[in-house]
Amino acid sequence: MNEKPKPENQGGAPKAPGDSELSARLEKLGQRLDQVRGPSGSAQPEHRTRADNSGLAKAFRLSAEFVSGPIAGGLIGWGADKLLNTKPWGLMSFLMLGFLAGIYNVMRTSGFLKKPEA
Repeated sequence: MNEKPKPENQGGAPKAPGDSELSARLEKLGQRLDQVRGPSGSAQPEHRTRADNSGLAKAFRLSAEFVSGPIAGGLIGWGADKLLNTKPWGLMSFLMLGFLAGIYNVMRTSGFLKKPEA
């Protein structure tokens, strides 16, 4: 029961850095970050957020264009079925037309199709 205490640094493993070394490294890293960020404190240019918002707005507009067609077609078809007692043909027909209109609107809005000339 007479065990000898084992040394902490056994097997040639590197020693853990002390507090003063870590503080110096942290200070050096902070100075490098300040140089990269510049005087405004931001690493990203301000005009980039405006472009991101524009892309997000376009995505929402295209998704609304795509979803609104089938919804409108479904409502018109459901109304036609109620009035004309033609279940389910009005709903299916107008839902398909609404889906095609939604695709057409997305293609037209995104610039994939040329706008009709007047």
